[in-house]
Amino acid sequence: MWHRAILAYFTEDQSHALSVLEFENKPRMTRPEKGVYFMGTVTPICPNWYLFTPIGALVGKSIPPELALDFAVPITF
Repeated sequence: MWHRAILAYFTEDQSHALSVLEFENKPRMTRPEKGVYFMGTVTPICPNWYLFTPIGALVGKSIPPELALDFAVPITF
């Protein structure tokens, strides 16, 4: 159960999408192989996510409304 809790904590859009695609393409992967693959997909993404979330929250307040960056959020998805 604790393995699932750790994997769930690190789940985010990009790692989930990459992992599901790989798991569907390789249905014979064992559960430990799936866990290792998933952690490999989150390793480059999560540190940046955790670093830039507070930076974005702080810097985002200083962006003037005249720049009209409200289109940026839909573009990222």
